[in-house]
Amino acid sequence: MLYELKIFIIHELIHILLGLILFLSLSRIIKKYRLLFWAFLVSIFLDIDHLFDYFIALGAKLDINAMVTGSYFDTNTHTYIPLHSWELAVIMIILGWIKRRKNVGKFLIATGVGIFTHLLVDQTWYQPIWNVYFLISRFAHNFIPSYLW
Repeated sequence: MLYELKIFIIHELIHILLGLILFLSLSRIIKKYRLLFWAFLVSIFLDIDHLFDYFIALGAKLDINAMVTGSYFDTNTHTYIPLHSWELAVIMIILGWIKRRKNVGKFLIATGVGIFTHLLVDQTWYQPIWNVYFLISRFAHNFIPSYLW
């Protein structure tokens, strides 16, 4: 458990570090610090959707070990993680670009960039097969993990 906790902390620190790099590099170009901070928060807290899969697998039982190690994926017959989706990132950025003159457009772009940054870390860290973080692919395989991992 201690080893898994260290790995979990390192992974989350990488999310924070890349989010900070994104925030600091874009702050020179974009002076909307609230939007940059939002993208930073999204890039860190996107993993909140793991709670969806966790509670489906284990119910209301709180098992920190299962949460940190991801062992709840082993007991779950389906893997949803709905926010972990390249399509969602692209859709947010495209919709934001369409509405870029309005605050909602800037908010959508920041959200899409945050999701993209998070997925980039996860794709590099876990090195799954290429289609794992495509919601369409998970849907096409009925969200069954054996097709994805």
